[in-house]
Amino acid sequence: HFGPMETILDDGKWRVCVPVYLGEVEPDGIAVELFAEPKGGEPARVKKLERGERIAGAKHGFVYTAQLPPTRPIEDYTARIVPYHPRAFLPMELPLVHWQR
Repeated sequence: HFGPMETILDDGKWRVCVPVYLGEVEPDGIAVELFAEPKGGEPARVKKLERGERIAGAKHGFVYTAQLPPTRPIEDYTARIVPYHPRAFLPMELPLVHWQR
């Protein structure tokens, strides 16, 4: 599950931090992304977040971070967890995407 997403406009870029609690899921088997729907003629946007510091006391809990240009409102983005393997292509039709609510 997700903790509350924190966003800060810093030096002209959005800095995004999302706590993610994976429990029994191995962190190398997933990717955490920010997703924004197509809007106003712009294509959909996907930004992979980087796994950062561990969350104390949580099994496979980490803070994931990314920086985004301020070209779209930060409210357009939603965090999601998708399956990941470096040698596999996983289409979005695969029903294993977990969205932040």
